[in-house]
Amino acid sequence: GVVVKSETFTLPEILPHQSFNFAPDLSIDNKSEGSVYCLNVLYFKNGTQVHKKQFVLGKLFPAQIYSAPQGKAQISVDNFVLKVNYGDFSCEFTKGMLSLVKNGDQILLDSPMRLNLHRAYTDNDGIVGFAPRHIEKWEKALLRSYYFNLFDIDVEELCDRTVVTVSGNYTANSLYAGFFTKIIYEILSDGTVLITVKGEPYGDLPTTLPRIGVIFEMENKYENLKWLGRGPYESYADSVANAPIGIYDKKISELNIDYDYPQETGNHEDTYALTFHTASGENGISVIGSDTFAFSYHDFTLDNLTDARHKNELVKSDKNYLYVDYKMRGLGSRSCGPDPEEKYELHPHKFTFTFALKACDFDDAVSASKLNYGKKTQTLSEAYVYQKPERITQVADCDL
Repeated sequence: GVVVKSETFTLPEILPHQSFNFAPDLSIDNKSEGSVYCLNVLYFKNGTQVHKKQFVLGKLFPAQIYSAPQGKAQISVDNFVLKVNYGDFSCEFTKGMLSLVKNGDQILLDSPMRLNLHRAYTDNDGIVGFAPRHIEKWEKALLRSYYFNLFDIDVEELCDRTVVTVSGNYTANSLYAGFFTKIIYEILSDGTVLITVKGEPYGDLPTTLPRIGVIFEMENKYENLKWLGRGPYESYADSVANAPIGIYDKKISELNIDYDYPQETGNHEDTYALTFHTASGENGISVIGSDTFAFSYHDFTLDNLTDARHKNELVKSDKNYLYVDYKMRGLGSRSCGPDPEEKYELHPHKFTFTFALKACDFDDAVSASKLNYGKKTQTLSEAYVYQKPERITQVADCDL
């Protein structure tokens, strides 16, 4: 949100197949560690802006490694619920999922976090009853019915944090398919909750997935969002040019497109920091990226958005739903063209996704996004495509 340098060039008349080269001075005097730098090129004709192109330069100067202050946690287990307290800040875990975040008397989250592979279908994913394409495969794979199955919980107390490591698998009943999952919660003494989700695919999964991420159920009083990332319009992996990185402040009613045929809507790629606040200005939880994340925020359920066939069938819920995503499949143009390009596809693969939650205002969230917490979301690896195991076609000879 701060202009650190600007230059103006007058372009000559450039005819077709001709070019004009100019070299702006990109040297930066006051270096800001961990800040995101962008180069915005604005085109004007007769004083009116006619085009804008943004180049994301990224974090040009490495972020500082963050060290939380030392602190002693209170750890207890009550009726199979794990509780961790640092002074006025407390959080709880139910069946391995973060289920409560509280700062003093303010409850920021009061429903369990959920893993998620599903998105509402788009016309490019397929058309129900006509050309189901990927939809048919995703429905057959029961992606909407996946649940987390807890194997083990380990708790380790360090001088500045408590580390809760949860192991299990994310799967559907009656299918041998899913992700072996490890969720590492690091509750820092300053009230930051660093969450790392690791997944390793197994079994007969579809060759492509709609998305990989988590869902948080939020109080509907938090209807205002402010974020540093792409906006103000929705963006997806293969459609970001219309959504430059900047600082945006919107209501939930302004985030989602009211399509005549309800479908996936309101995603925002390349988000660094996101905060929630009420109409009166009360701050809620903040989401801070380790690198970036994608988010969307709905006041209707995902099942409702998926099953609705007309926009009047969308029913406003008494809760809001925050989707924090590692990756979402690109849109493509399959309704009259191809699937997404390969670099925008989402195949099952081994992944690591990291982000943080904190009770703070927007400025503090942006400052926190400039820090290095020692954990990072991994980029897509060379071993991106998941190789399914071969089906066993023979059975043992019981007479031997």
